[in-house]
Order: sequence, then structure tokens, then C-alpha cells
Amino acid sequence: MPALDEQSTATVQKCCIPAGITWRDYWTIILDKWRDQRRRRFMNKDADARPTYEIKPVWEKMVGWYDIRQLFHTGMEVIVSTRLARHADRRILEAVATQKIGRYYDYRFKYFYDQDESGKYKVDKSHPEQSELWIDYVSDTGDGWDSTYAVAHFLAQEKLTVNVDGKDNDLPRGNVLILGGDEVYPCANQQEYENRLLKPFMYALPVVPYHQHPHLFALPGNHDWYDSLANFSTIFCQNEFFPFQAEASETGLPKGGWRAPQDRSYFALRLPHRWWLIGIDTQLDSDIDDYQIEYLRHVSAKMRQGDRIILCCAEPFWIYGEIYGGADFNPKYRNSRLFCRYLEEKIFTAQKVSVYVAGDLHHYYCVQSADEEVVKITAGGGGAFLHPTHGQLASGQAFHNNLYKEPIRFPDEKDSRKLTRLNFLFPFLNWTFGFLTAFVYWFASWSVLPDMHLYERPVMPVAEGWFPGAYFWLMGFERTVHAGLQSPTAFIWAVIIVGCFYLFTDTDSKSYRRWGGALHGSVHVIACFAINWYAYYFSVLWLRQQQWYQLFLQKIGNAGEFGSWPQWLVATSLILGLSYFVGAVIQGVYLWFSLNWKARHTNEAFSSLAIKDWKNFLRMHIGKDGKLTIYPLGLRRVPRDWDIETIRVGGETAMTWVPAASENSKPELIQAPIHISGPPKPNVNKPVYVRPDVVKASGKTLKI
Repeated sequence: MPALDEQSTATVQKCCIPAGITWRDYWTIILDKWRDQRRRRFMNKDADARPTYEIKPVWEKMVGWYDIRQLFHTGMEVIVSTRLARHADRRILEAVATQKIGRYYDYRFKYFYDQDESGKYKVDKSHPEQSELWIDYVSDTGDGWDSTYAVAHFLAQEKLTVNVDGKDNDLPRGNVLILGGDEVYPCANQQEYENRLLKPFMYALPVVPYHQHPHLFALPGNHDWYDSLANFSTIFCQNEFFPFQAEASETGLPKGGWRAPQDRSYFALRLPHRWWLIGIDTQLDSDIDDYQIEYLRHVSAKMRQGDRIILCCAEPFWIYGEIYGGADFNPKYRNSRLFCRYLEEKIFTAQKVSVYVAGDLHHYYCVQSADEEVVKITAGGGGAFLHPTHGQLASGQAFHNNLYKEPIRFPDEKDSRKLTRLNFLFPFLNWTFGFLTAFVYWFASWSVLPDMHLYERPVMPVAEGWFPGAYFWLMGFERTVHAGLQSPTAFIWAVIIVGCFYLFTDTDSKSYRRWGGALHGSVHVIACFAINWYAYYFSVLWLRQQQWYQLFLQKIGNAGEFGSWPQWLVATSLILGLSYFVGAVIQGVYLWFSLNWKARHTNEAFSSLAIKDWKNFLRMHIGKDGKLTIYPLGLRRVPRDWDIETIRVGGETAMTWVPAASENSKPELIQAPIHISGPPKPNVNKPVYVRPDVVKASGKTLKI
């Protein structure tokens, strides 16, 4: 493999993935909704009747965050689980169960396949220390099949060939894979883990030659905490293979591509050339437990002065601290930022955190210090829906100073703004949401409609055509308001509608919630009663003037007056149909306006689109010279069509899925490789630094 040392600045432009949104991108996103639903029904109908390794994968579609069934189910689980998780901290149970402070994992040496008496993997110290190491990082996995499996598939390849400065270079698969948080969506239950995470990774790397299994470590995100880490601990903290399969293979080799040696939800890896990788678990409210603090102090006592640290968090506190650092500061992100400052100033006092890596935001966003000694990366592109790279992220003052270079985004800000326009198609992309607005509008409308007959005689001739003019609309609005004031029920419904959309509004800005939420809810109330009046006008006034309708009424022996069943049937159909469409359109326009004009609702405005593309992950390399090189890899478009392929490794036959020949999707460098210098060379004449508050365990002082 050609050497990948210093690269010229021209590489930034040559290796960046080309920007630009085309009509094909819009059309693909629109079709994904229909295509996923159809494929899921077809491929999964008889999957349970087949043996595990003969079945086709569960073609999960992207999570429909505005699906009313999903909203209700997820909402109930989150309410219950978050309350329990705050009072049942599984991190403490794991620490008590191990009955030890914990250990770090030494990747200066290779690991044996076998385990010792305590179930830990043995370190092979019979050979010299490793001179180099490859590490993969991916976060926010476990969503739809196409996006999750695409990332898992490319992570599992023995090597990836990318273009660096006009030359093809091979990047080997990581010896260690880090899952950076939110391993599954929407909630952490057994079925979702199985279908959205385990099966995609099982097919991506079904079998590995003996003694060549890469290791895997996982950090829990807020979605993993929704069941108090019960399923997370079962999958990742049992010293098992990942994904674990109980059935025996033909050759006796366990089926599973990675090994997961961790026994807690946080970990520390000792890497070659005095590098360390620290993974911290901050639970739901950016909280830290005493056992984790004790563990990190224990690890810091093993470090030398000047060692370099790669800090992995589930959330990018450096981003959230800047976005929410004003008058509307969120205590959750304050806790996270204060804790990370505590790590730097109280625990890792003699070391340097050179790399910060996190997920939670489903895009790629990288800033590097002007001296190129510190880099902060948000890389949450493991499969979940795309997040915007504009809005609050761009409006904040994060890194807009001389200390940091201009941030690199994927997708870029212009493309992100263009994608927001898809919210104008909100009723088509989130077709079940309209049932919610239809139901609410219908109940609110009938609270006014019974009083409309008091104004049945028009003050002017009925407008020509089925759509009344502006004056008639004003008259109808006046009548509707008059009827609404006579109905306490209508007033209560109006308050409920405004209140619900007020609560929906972005909670991180109190001022925007006041006027934005009130305005959004008021527009829905106006639309509701406008539809109500139009249904009255159409079914009572205009329709009865039509000759064909008069003949129909004569045949059924009905006058079609207000309150008759033909009038109620027509009015109800109009209210439900118009409310279904108009309510969803208002929601989509509100999300587009909030994000593109007021930099709010970054999560809600893109979760409605469920975009599969623009995925990313990191491949890091500690070279023989001790320098860390980070390769940010992006997948501009994930494959939609897959072909089955049978592989045989070490006498074991397995099935995997590969992109179809028609797909031209492969990872590319998002930006030029990022180079971070290694720790300084030790001075043999200088005494070794020892922390004054070195941790004591079992009555003995731990030595460096």
C-alpha cells in the first residue's frame, strides 16, 4: 500500500465528494417510502418459516417518526423508560457485578482467541508490541435496511480503496470497531435490535477466519438507554461474539464477525505509541456515576505524561454547548460540557485530548484547531435519517474564531437547505400524519357546525361555482367566529389545538416557542374552522342549488336540509378529506420555515424526510511513527438493490448481500486525511510523572 503521510492542500478539493442536489435525488427520496413498504411486505412474508442462514434479511424501512402509530408507541415507551432509567442506573449494577474497578484493554499487543478462567480474552505478549493499528468508528446505526446494511457492508470489507491526491490507496478493515451510540431506533427492545442492527451486521460479516475476528466496543446513546440498557448489556457486555448466534457452525467456529470483550457501558483502550481511546457513558441527562469516575481515575494512573487521547462520547457536547449556550441554556448539555471539562482538568491533567468524536447528529461535521493539534468530529452517519448541516449548527458561533479552521460539512450547507424543501411534500412523505389532523379537525369542526344553521339564510346570493369569492369567505369567517363564540366546546378545542402545537415547538428557544408555537397553532385553528365553514357552504348552500343534486334528493325523498343525513355525509367527507391534506401541508410548511428561516427544528424537519443517503464513518490509523491519521469516508448514495452472494471461509459457508451490478455506490473521502501528531518522545533523563492523587485499589497503590 502506498504511504499515506503528508498530503497537499489541493487534496481537499480533489478528494471531496461533489456537492449538488439533482431532481434524481428528490425523486429517489420520494420513491423510497413506497419502495420500502412494498419490498418489506414481499420479502418478509415467509421469512419465519426458513432456517436462520437461509432466510432473506428483514427489510426494515426507515423509521416513520410522523407515523401516528409510531408516535404513540414510541411516546409511551419513552415516557415509561426514561422515568425508570433515571432511577435504575445499570452502570452501577455492572460495576457491582464485576466486583473490580475495571480494566483497560491493551491493544499494543494482539489478543488470543481463547479466554482465561475469568472469561477475559488473553493478551499475546509473546510477540513484540504492534507498530500500527487500524480503528473504525461509526455511530447512529440501526434504522432502515439499505442505509444500515450499506455502512455495515463497507465496514466489513477487508479493505477499501479510496483516491487520495490522485492515487488509489488501500485502507484495511479496522482491528477494532467502535459503535459510538444510538445503536438502534426508535426504541431499544429485542425485536428492533434483532431486525435493525444484528441482522444487517450478521450478513455484512457472517464468518471470519480463525484468530482474525476484529474486536468491537459500543457506547450507549439515549435510544439505547430507553430500556435502562437491558438489551444493550445483553448484546455488548457479555464477552460474546457480535452478532451472537447460538447455533453451531459446520466447522465448530462461532458465527459472528466481531468479538465484544467489554463488560461495562464505558471502556478504555490502550493503543500503540502512547495513544489511548476513552469511551464515556453519560446516560440520558449527561450524568456520570461514581464508579465510572473511579474507573477513569484508575485508567489515568496508568498513563504517562504527554499521552494522547481519543475521546468518544455519545453526544457532541462541544456543538450543543455552543448552540444552547445562551439564555435558553439546556441543563443536560451543561452537565455534559462540565463533565468533559472535569475530565480534562481533574482526571487527564497530564495528558492531552487530541481527538473528540461523537454521533447523535446524523451527518459529518469536522472542525480542526488552527495549529492542527486538536480535531472535533461529529460522525453520526451509520444508518439513521440524515440531519441538516445548516440551521442551528450554522447560526451558532461555534468555532467561528481564530482558534479553529472553517468546518467541513457533509452534505454541505447549500444542499442541506435544498433538501429542506421536501417538507412541502409532507403529506406524501408522511401519509399517516394526515389522519391525526383529520381526526382533530373533525371533532373541532362539529363543535361549531351544529350552530351554523342559525345563519343558514345567506345575506347575498350564493357565489357562482363551487368555490366562493373573497367576500363570501369573509362572511363565512364572520359566521364561523360567531358560532364558535356561542359554543364553549369549540373554544376548548381551539385551546387544545394551539396548546398541542405550542408544546411541539422547539423547546430550546422560549421566545420562539411563544410566538412560533402560538402562530403555528393559530393557523391550524383558522384552517380548521375555514374547512368547517366551507363544508357548511358546500353541503347546505351551493350543492342544493345544483339540478342533479335536487333530482337525487327527490329520488331518496330527502330535502337535504341542515342536519339531514345527505348533508352530514357530504360535510363529513369534505372535512375529513380537506383536514387530512391541509393539516399536513401546514405542518410541512411550518418545518420548512422554522429550519430555513429561523434555524429551529433541525431534528423534526429532517426526521420527516427519512433520507437514507449521505452516510459516513471514520477509519483511523496509528502509524509506525506514532502519528494518527483519520480518513473520513462518506457514502453519497446508498445502494437500493442487493444481490445474494455465497462465500466460503475456512470451510464455513455463509450468505451475504452485495450491491447489485447496477449500483455504483462506494465510500469516498469527504475531506483530505486528517493528521494528528503523536505524543512527544520521552526524555530518559526526566523523571516519570506520577499523579499525586493516584488511585488506590485493594490497599495497594497502582504504579505506572
